[in-house]
Amino acid sequence: MIAAAALSVYWWGKRMRARSLTLFCGMAFLVLASWLPAEPLTQFVRVRRESPEKFVHIRMNDRGFLVPSVSADIMRRAAEAFHNCGGRDGGFLAAPYYPGLYAFLNTRAPSWDTYYLWPRSDQIQQQEIDDLQRDRTSLLLLNPTFAINGRESLGFARTNPRLLGYIESHYQRAEVKLPDGFKLYYSPQECRQPPGKK
Repeated sequence: MIAAAALSVYWWGKRMRARSLTLFCGMAFLVLASWLPAEPLTQFVRVRRESPEKFVHIRMNDRGFLVPSVSADIMRRAAEAFHNCGGRDGGFLAAPYYPGLYAFLNTRAPSWDTYYLWPRSDQIQQQEIDDLQRDRTSLLLLNPTFAINGRESLGFARTNPRLLGYIESHYQRAEVKLPDGFKLYYSPQECRQPPGKK
């Protein structure tokens, strides 16, 4: 690529502009042809055209968004459970991460950090537990099997074992089936109508 660019400049300087422009345009085409298929927007357009059922239109704060159907399913079920549990500010936690859900539910997280991706000290985990208690958090969306970059050492159970232990001992797992390893937990004391029960 560098040699072709140098040759193009050389030809331009030697007044062989037609050859120089042809080589330059050919290089530009090769770069775009190699780069564009890997672009997220191009991949999105291709998948949407080939499999339109893989995306769903949702509304969030009077704006429309196209999201993968699996994500939309998780979001809708979490929203239904959140509103049935009382739907108050700080009443929902998503871990190890799902920050878009807070905007979708129009609520704040119980604590300032919404990414539980790296190991935390017992002191920080205790602060997270205190935040759950202070805000009387009624619903949690967990994916305990998720590990960043597929590294088991970065799984939620290993990075936040104390917090996970608190959740499993003070919250009940809902009977709602969610994809991709997600699980809903609710507080029997704070949740007005437990998820999955009518």
